[in-house]
Amino acid sequence: MKKRVCPHCRQEFTPGRFHPEQVVCSFPQCQRRRRNEYHRRKIAADPAYRELCEDKGPLSWKAEALGTAADVAEYHYDPGFLTTRWKYFHDALQLHRLTILHDILPKYGICSG
Repeated sequence: MKKRVCPHCRQEFTPGRFHPEQVVCSFPQCQRRRRNEYHRRKIAADPAYRELCEDKGPLSWKAEALGTAADVAEYHYDPGFLTTRWKYFHDALQLHRLTILHDILPKYGICSG
């Protein structure tokens, strides 16, 4: 394989056998910079991706359901929380886990905690 120079750390590296098009070395700091640069370019170029990324953080549906925000230090109980999508999903996930652990696995002699 032909050696290349990493654009971030300027160290010489050999691209991976299964990824001969590799441009950045495998050091974690360089990979982090590569991912961050890709993320910034993608947000600038793709409106759908930008909208998806904006759904995370204080404006997300989860933050809205839980009543959390960057400026709120305490979380107060809201009766409307019991009818949020997040709460329904959480309850369904718990029921699914219990069904698997207590009904399905024991039928086949599998004990799990």
